[in-house]
Amino acid sequence: MWLVFRENTTKTGFCNAKNEKNGKKRNFFRFCTCIFLPVVYSNGITRCGGVAQLVRVPPCHGGCCGFESRRSRHFLSKWRTASQRVITLERTLTHFSGYLSIERGCGKNTVDSYQFDLQDFITFLRGAGISAYPQVTRDLILDYLTDCKDRGLESSSIARRLVAIKSFFRYLYQERIVPADITDVMTSPKLWRLLPDFLTVAEVDALLNVYPKSGKDPLAIRNRCILELLYSSGLRVSECASLRNGAIRFEEGLVRVFGKGSKERLVPVGRKALSALKSYLEKSRPLLLKTKDSPYLFLSYRGGRLDRERIWQVVKEAALQAGIRKNIHPHTLRHSFASHLLANGADLRVIQEMLGHADISTTQIYTHIDQRKLLKVHKQFHPRSK
Repeated sequence: MWLVFRENTTKTGFCNAKNEKNGKKRNFFRFCTCIFLPVVYSNGITRCGGVAQLVRVPPCHGGCCGFESRRSRHFLSKWRTASQRVITLERTLTHFSGYLSIERGCGKNTVDSYQFDLQDFITFLRGAGISAYPQVTRDLILDYLTDCKDRGLESSSIARRLVAIKSFFRYLYQERIVPADITDVMTSPKLWRLLPDFLTVAEVDALLNVYPKSGKDPLAIRNRCILELLYSSGLRVSECASLRNGAIRFEEGLVRVFGKGSKERLVPVGRKALSALKSYLEKSRPLLLKTKDSPYLFLSYRGGRLDRERIWQVVKEAALQAGIRKNIHPHTLRHSFASHLLANGADLRVIQEMLGHADISTTQIYTHIDQRKLLKVHKQFHPRSK
């Protein structure tokens, strides 16, 4: 007898099919499952893939479906165990990525980070001889974190990977792939919060003046516009790269930004940045666009979308030409934006809104930066601090 597993059906029963060898009709039992993958149902059947699968079941010698005999039940029990191995570790990770994107509304960069971290974890599991998630133990996860430390990963990177593993096993438990969430009692370490580097006003001026206003090179005009906008509005590099052509509202002095989780916000744009944007749209973008058509604001020299990596290079090259020896990256301009606003008396809640932080505790780190100035003033002017 053959046991037939098919997807996207809602009925169970018998069907007849011809044996390819002798042309005789044989009884088939069709068992139907739902479309979610992978789930072990209360009836013990696990859906194993996107195509129907035929499994040979020993005859029951008296029963017509194979479920009446002890031999058949033993075979099905062994097949269920083997079928769980068919559900590969990587396939479950793919479905978890879809869950993050669709159900939790995470952005592409967040999903990619989770997938990168968990793929490294799966590679470790393969090396440990693990082929199914129910075999994973807490000690094995701790061994993986120790392995990450031995490879020289920073504490923040290890903590991020533990967060990814905890979220993943919570998902596995919700989908009944594992009998229990073994990471539920595991707590992430409390890390020292490092104060972000930021530029002084003089350093920002030197950085922006690398590309002169009167320049005629379309790439130089574009690069200056990018630097002006990053500092003027405090955008993330991914937000800057994904800006649409109509995102700038020149009359209102605002830019429409889609941040993490595709959350929309409006951020003010400074006068000098608006001037640089107008110059870019009039003199540079038409030349970069050529005969192509692109919905994105910032273009490469080939007329395509400017990616995040190239914006990183633009900032690095400008810092090198400006003679700034700090480790500069696009996020440094974002830190400088927030720090300079706070130092000049801006409200913390307003800065939180402009930065797009979901939690104000993320924005509060800039108050520690401003306290450096307070300590300096106290040391300079207080009579008992000298």
